[in-house]
Amino acid sequence: MKGCIMSGNFIRKYTEEERVKIVEEALTCGSNSLVAAKYNIYSGLVSNWKCNYRRYKQT
Repeated sequence: MKGCIMSGNFIRKYTEEERVKIVEEALTCGSNSLVAAKYNIYSGLVSNWKCNYRRYKQT
């Protein structure tokens, strides 16, 4: 599922607003890895969200 993170038996779903905030932070600092570590998510997920944000102006 897009926008979900599995941690044990817990699936975390991020709202559009949360994803945009994370993407804008990654664009500002220039590092998917740093932002992903801050939010405890995969850097590949941040990369996917950034790609969608740039292409469609939404995550």
